[in-house]
Amino acid sequence: SQGFSIIELELLTLDDQIALFEQATHIIGFHGAGLTNILFCNNNVRVIEIVDKDCIHPAYLDGIFIPGKKATRTYFHMVAHMKKIKYTALETQAYFLNIQELERAIAG
Repeated sequence: SQGFSIIELELLTLDDQIALFEQATHIIGFHGAGLTNILFCNNNVRVIEIVDKDCIHPAYLDGIFIPGKKATRTYFHMVAHMKKIKYTALETQAYFLNIQELERAIAG
């Protein structure tokens, strides 16, 4: 209903993935390798990462793992920050996404 398309990146060549992300204005994706393609985005893109709230994002200090501490950012959040891309993380329970929350993130 918001005009988005589902893209299966594994069906695209690397060149096609690069072109897709270079031209994108909005990207919504689950936490995973496919979001690495935000490296090819322009800084006017909007990225929404869907991540499970129980997924532990390990925290590190000077390359040393800190047990029991959850990081404040995912890898993709840091990449988006470095590229000055507008980024939102939507935390879910068991990857069950609240559609109203997604709509607010898209609008926001």
